[in-house]
Amino acid sequence: MVVDPGDWLPLAGLGFIGACSALGVAGAWAVGRARGMRDALRENNEAAATRERVERMERSLQSVAEEIERLGEVQRFALKLIGERVAVVEPPPNPQLPIGRVITPH
Repeated sequence: MVVDPGDWLPLAGLGFIGACSALGVAGAWAVGRARGMRDALRENNEAAATRERVERMERSLQSVAEEIERLGEVQRFALKLIGERVAVVEPPPNPQLPIGRVITPH
């Protein structure tokens, strides 16, 4: 039984087309997977950067809140001192009427 190469040529062509198609699909899958991994890594980096910014904002907001609390304490202390001084000060004596002639406007 002798096989003519012309009989195998269509089968070889179909095999070549099938192999190229399989390689194309596998390559597209590999490129898509690599792109997905790259995008996931970028999103993780962006999420980490966002977390760092939020933490910095929280720390700065906390320090501002502490400073405002200190200012409030200073204000309460100052008001307490002023209140004590006002309580200690004696009222002024009644003014004495001047001796002699008093000119009053009419």
